[in-house]
This record gives sequence, structure tokens and C-alpha cells, in this order.
Amino acid sequence: MSEGKQVPPLTSAERVTIISVSIRLSIYTAMITAFALSLKAIIIHEGLDAFYEGHWVENLQMLLLALTAVFYAAVANLSAKDHGVLAKVMALLAAFAVIREGDAFWDRVMPAVGWELFGTLIFLGIVYVVVQGRQHFPKQVATFMGMRGMTLAWAGFMVAIPLAQIVAHGPLFQLIMGAEYMNTFKRMIEETLELVGYMMIFFSSVEHFYQTGCWQRVTGQNRSS
Repeated sequence: MSEGKQVPPLTSAERVTIISVSIRLSIYTAMITAFALSLKAIIIHEGLDAFYEGHWVENLQMLLLALTAVFYAAVANLSAKDHGVLAKVMALLAAFAVIREGDAFWDRVMPAVGWELFGTLIFLGIVYVVVQGRQHFPKQVATFMGMRGMTLAWAGFMVAIPLAQIVAHGPLFQLIMGAEYMNTFKRMIEETLELVGYMMIFFSSVEHFYQTGCWQRVTGQNRSS
């Protein structure tokens, strides 16, 4: 019976990765849990109006998306050679989501063109970035597919878009609640799921910032994941 090969001990970089990722994941979990636990207090003090356009839940959604754009833009600047094109695309997508979430504001301020003008400009910007960086973009996408940021971004997208829109669908709630159906309850579920999804997308940008070594470049530390 042959003896198995001895497994080498963890390196210092691997220990740092385990600790740092565990700490960040714990923080992300605590943030989502804190929001879920605060829902009762939100409704008691703010009422269901808090979940409507122009109120703080939507403003928090836009803040998270804006911060996502900032982190991805930072990656595009600090790690342009290896991740620049993909990070620019992600930053522009987050900026597009900010504009789309604030559609009521833009429709009110610029009724002739609304949010579609800025959304179209951002879309054209994405096309320009991809075409300009077409030699590097496929490779960067392939790299991103194997990173924590991609996993969190996809999970957040699934919660914020398909799940929120399908679960918080008016006819479904009417079927469930019958004569007791209230649009405000449906909206609370929708906005809550969207916020959780946007939180996860924001976490993806933070993880990408760390895993690409940008945090170490900013702080002058040796790179680790």
C-alpha cells in the first residue's frame, strides 16, 4: 500500500486570503442581515412610502450602484492592462443602472427625452469601449468568469432582476391575496429584493477591487487575494 503524498502547509499568502475573504464575506452577510432586520423599523417610522420612488430605499439603491461604478472605474484605472476594458464596461453598466433607477427624476426634469437620452449615451459608450479594446476584452471576460466578483455580480443580478420582477408581480400577488391585495405590499417586496441584489452587485465590485490587486496598489502592500 503506497503512502499518499504529503500536502504542503498553507503559505502566508493563502492564510491572508482565507482571513481577508472571510472577513469581507462576514461583513457582506452582516449588512444584508441588518437591512432585513431593519424592515420592521422602517415600516413603523417611515411607512410603506419609504419603498416608493424618490424615497430613501430607492436612493440607497442608486448609491450602491454609483459606488459599484466607482470601484469598477478604479479597477479600470489601476489595473488597465489586465482588467481595464472589462472594468470599464462594468462601471458603465452600473452607471446605466443608476440612470434607469432614477428614471422618474429624469422624466420630470427632461420630459422631452427622459432617462433614455443618458441611457443611450452610456450604451454607446459601452459599445465604443468594447470595440476599442476588442483584442483584450475576450481574455478579460474569461478571467472575470473565474473570479469572486463575477459570482457575486451574477447572483445579485438574478435577485434584483428576474427574482424581484417575477416574485413581485402584480397579478401573482392578486392571485395570492385576492380581495386583500395591496400594491404597496407588492412594491415593498420588489424594492427589498432589488436592494439586496444591488448590495450583492456592489460587493462584487469590492471583491474585484481586491482580487485584481488594486487594494494592494493603493496601500502599497504585497498583492494577495
